[in-house]
Amino acid sequence: MIKMSAHKSPRVSFADVVIEAMPFSEELIAWCASHPEIKQALKVANPDRFIALGHVTTSFSSNKPEDQVIGFYTYDYMAERFKQDFIVNVGNTNREFVLYTRLPKEDKGLYGRCVKDINEFFAVYGKRSDYAGTHHPSLEEITGLNEPVLTDRALRYIELGAQLKSDGLSRITQDQLRDTLRHIREAKIENVKL
Repeated sequence: MIKMSAHKSPRVSFADVVIEAMPFSEELIAWCASHPEIKQALKVANPDRFIALGHVTTSFSSNKPEDQVIGFYTYDYMAERFKQDFIVNVGNTNREFVLYTRLPKEDKGLYGRCVKDINEFFAVYGKRSDYAGTHHPSLEEITGLNEPVLTDRALRYIELGAQLKSDGLSRITQDQLRDTLRHIREAKIENVKL
């Protein structure tokens, strides 16, 4: 988690706000904060192309059952399709995480051990057809999960994506990002109390 001091506030990025708002564990949020290559590669942290659906699924591959697989959905409003990437909680210990996403060919060697290409995920965790067809889920597959909040977001974000594609993304100030991050953290604390 990003710590803000009273004297000198660190620069807050859109990625910081999105990661904090995702239903990720505190350990995963802290891992992302200490591994900037993950923030750089996360689709959900790139508002110029993706909208995070704010939903995760967890599972265990039959090929590597000791690792927890965290799937999360985004809407790629430029390509007008849903995508799912995966973060693996290595050993299900909440001490090491690896993001699997589509990496541009020219960037494959830049990310190190914390970010790997989605093809590596399918080679390791997708044997025996585990996770087949999950990287590009259709709207029908998402709504078929029978999760009303996820279905509502998916439908609304298709419309929002069309608007963003035509109007562009307005620039957000540091004060707005810090204020949003503060509200997210306060809401989390309030939810823990309930």
